[in-house]
Amino acid sequence: MKRITLYASVLLIEIFAFSSAQAQTPTTASAKASVVPGLVRFSGTARDFNGNPLDGVLGITFALYESDRGGTSLWRETQNVTADKAGHYSVSLGATSAEGLPRELFTSGEARWLGMQIDGQAEGQRVLFLSVPYALKAADAETIGGLPPSAFVLATRGATVSSSSAVADSSTGANTSVFAAAATTGSGTTNFVPLWTSNSALGNSALFQLGTGTAARLGINTTMPATALDVMGAGTIRGTLALPATATATANAGASSQTLNLSASSYSSSTKTASNREFQWKAEPLGNNTATPSGTLNLLFGSGTANPSETGFRIASNGLITFANGQAFPGAGTITGVTAGADLTGGGTSGSITLNLNTTATDARYARLGAANTYSQEQQIVGTTVGLNSYASAAGGIGVQGFGSGAGVEGMSSATKGIGVLGYGNGANGVGVSGSSNAQNGVGVSGTSTAGGTGVSGATFGGTAVKGQDSGAGIGVEGVSTSGYGVYGFSSTSHGVDGYTSHGTGVNGVSGGDTLNTAGVYGRAGNGTTFGGIAGVWGEADQHVGVFGSSTAYAGVLGESQNGYGVQAISNGADGVNGTSHTINGSGVAGINDAAGGIGVYGHSSNGGFGVYTDSNAAQSRGMGGWAKAMVFVDPFTSNGTAITRCYNSQASGATVWTPPCGIGIIHDGQGEDTLDFGFQVSDRYISTASFSGSIGVCVQDADNFCPFSARQVHTFTNNYLGSKTDAAFWVIIF
Repeated sequence: MKRITLYASVLLIEIFAFSSAQAQTPTTASAKASVVPGLVRFSGTARDFNGNPLDGVLGITFALYESDRGGTSLWRETQNVTADKAGHYSVSLGATSAEGLPRELFTSGEARWLGMQIDGQAEGQRVLFLSVPYALKAADAETIGGLPPSAFVLATRGATVSSSSAVADSSTGANTSVFAAAATTGSGTTNFVPLWTSNSALGNSALFQLGTGTAARLGINTTMPATALDVMGAGTIRGTLALPATATATANAGASSQTLNLSASSYSSSTKTASNREFQWKAEPLGNNTATPSGTLNLLFGSGTANPSETGFRIASNGLITFANGQAFPGAGTITGVTAGADLTGGGTSGSITLNLNTTATDARYARLGAANTYSQEQQIVGTTVGLNSYASAAGGIGVQGFGSGAGVEGMSSATKGIGVLGYGNGANGVGVSGSSNAQNGVGVSGTSTAGGTGVSGATFGGTAVKGQDSGAGIGVEGVSTSGYGVYGFSSTSHGVDGYTSHGTGVNGVSGGDTLNTAGVYGRAGNGTTFGGIAGVWGEADQHVGVFGSSTAYAGVLGESQNGYGVQAISNGADGVNGTSHTINGSGVAGINDAAGGIGVYGHSSNGGFGVYTDSNAAQSRGMGGWAKAMVFVDPFTSNGTAITRCYNSQASGATVWTPPCGIGIIHDGQGEDTLDFGFQVSDRYISTASFSGSIGVCVQDADNFCPFSARQVHTFTNNYLGSKTDAAFWVIIF
């Protein structure tokens, strides 16, 4: 049967005493009879186990006791009451008996407690009768103040005396005298549960209530209860402390208990504040009368007002205690078992366990050292400064040598100024970095740097710094850098960078940097005079490109030599040197000679071709000679008057170099007179002029200030054959 709990609150308690319907002066005996039977009006509220109100007809048993708990009832009756939707009901106690409530129950002057019980259920909390019910004792009094009770009953209907309490009977319409008990004395405070401090006086108890109904909070020794029951002080439970189940178990699943929280205040040294730490016990359902019990007891933890969560500490139904990862259990324990893998030996189930490297394993999944300290499987070596450091001390030794169908040696660096591959050779014929590839599109040596370093770097004082060879259609040496050197090589007596391929590219270097310290390929040779023995960069190809360099910001190929060739390239079928640049200020091929009278770039053709050839404009610094710095053609007969229609200005940039007026200004001063402003100093240059008229003269700034013009201006005069000024087409060339 569904459990029902009855919550009752006393709203009104009255006594009904019915008198005779005769309008006569009663005798003392008849006066006694007129106050019997006696009824007590009681109102309460009925609720179920979850606090929800019950309505409809309910069977309730009422009983009177000498105390608030225990003992045998002094009186008992059962009535059917009707509760409204809010669970409220009213009942007249004693209505089931013609005599009503026995008045002898109230003659002793002792307290009486009323208990209420729904049919078939446990009795609820008892309620204390207040002073009005004890007025029933007056019905047994022979005299009041020395006079019989009849002296206080009016002879006519509807009259009352001041010393009694009149209550209307709805069935007869008569007024009946009821005698009240002595007045209650004392005082109380709102929300405090009252305490009888004497037989007739009330005061405050230690109980304090906030709110009503299911939201009520009851405090003991506190006026700020935080929960339904808040006790300020110690508590003693002399019986079982029950934490009911959260639900009802079924055949398939049990129901856990209500939780028990244990809180403590902890001080945080980091935040300099105190905060609560809360642990929570919660019993999971365990098997009962079964060979396979289940369920665990878990310890939960929460900080401050946070909901407690699992800590990992559990006690299972089989007695096993478990901890979360990282938690330790003191004392010695037994290991279930440690089994060695294919690459290990040893193991055991208890005590000290030893594991060793299995040097005889044959499982190909595990990398291992074989004969001569070689690895039979692919390895990855990671270091903060150097990934792999290899050193060869013998003459002609090789620091790093790689051979493969792809890249023989490949290195990558992502650190600032890092180096993808670095090799150093110290022997007479040693090689800093050597790589060889025989595959199609293979690479002998490949290096990449992404943070301002060098793709491939090699240095030697006796051999070749970087040497790459490819027998297929691949690349001998390839280096890529976003801001440093693609390939960097230095040798004091031989080749800085040496690349060879029969069909592909000997040396391929790419740099994305934009400073003077970046280059696709950089080679430097320190000494020597013989061809082939010394070269900053040496490239040789039978059918393709000897040296190829590409740069997005600076030099595609940069070579430097103190006494040899900065860049030496020989090709029998294509370009000896091929350089490409994708920026305005970059150079496809740059040649620098810092010796007096030296040549930066030298071109020679022995077959009647061009030593130097270009299909684009040629530019030269303004202060240097040899090439034209600017050229301009002026036509005075255009639709808009005198204008520059064709021009070239090597000191400009971009399309301005050859797009009229090429950054050159013109002022038509008068017939046969014009002033050209080139935008750079021309007064110290060679000037050549020609005109379609009889003659042309020019005037430029001189030391005597004979021609009062700017140093960048040229003033022209065009005359006819008679010597008169006339407008005519002319051109001016600045060398």
